[in-house]
Amino acid sequence: MFIQFTFTDNSNPYIVKSNSEFFRMIKKYSYEQTGPRAFHVDGEVVYLSASNRKFSGREKARAALRDFAVCWQGAFPYFDYSYQELCYYQDFFEEYGKKYGMLREFRENGIC
Repeated sequence: MFIQFTFTDNSNPYIVKSNSEFFRMIKKYSYEQTGPRAFHVDGEVVYLSASNRKFSGREKARAALRDFAVCWQGAFPYFDYSYQELCYYQDFFEEYGKKYGMLREFRENGIC
């Protein structure tokens, strides 16, 4: 499945072809979902902690994954997802939820 990211400056859209590319995009950019397979990129993401300490790479990845899950779940009723798209997102959340120890959290919140 292909997912398109369109940039604010109207440069060429970036087409994501794998889970790893998709995860790199949601980790790096601030985005808004505009369709089942379309996102609009607003700019680079900056993670600041309340204690002003720097996040480790794993903490940034977990924060990005959690933010995306919240965004995706909130936008879910506004899009008509095909079964193929739902399977893609479920596989994505299961793969990265397992990798970053968030699978239980995702299951409790009905994401996967």
